[in-house]
Amino acid sequence: MKKMKFLFALGILLTTVFAQQAIQISDVVVAQLDNDLLRITVEVENISQKSIGEISGVIDILDNYGKTIDKKSLSVVSIHDVPLESGKSRERSIVITQRPNMSGAVRYRVTKLRFFGDQTVYMVCPYCNEIIPTE
Repeated sequence: MKKMKFLFALGILLTTVFAQQAIQISDVVVAQLDNDLLRITVEVENISQKSIGEISGVIDILDNYGKTIDKKSLSVVSIHDVPLESGKSRERSIVITQRPNMSGAVRYRVTKLRFFGDQTVYMVCPYCNEIIPTE
């Protein structure tokens, strides 16, 4: 029984140590432009050893209670852009109209990640930042 617990703990430890992480969301900034306009800027850093050819995701716009009231898609690196090299970062912005029940808090989730020259599409787990193949 002790050996089984040890092997289980060792497996969890190895999974977290050797988990494949590709990107880090460096910054998400909300700035007021006008009375009713907000600019949301997302900065993503490539922490993998490969170039990234595509990063797309969803910005969740939250209300005063932390619930999602709207979603906007944002492509930080598109297939038409220059690939994001290892150790580099890139930022993109969108402008939205402010709503009366908005808290000003947002969350960016990566729903599509593709390495340059690879056809496999990944998503990024919002809790542990590991990449997971979608196919």
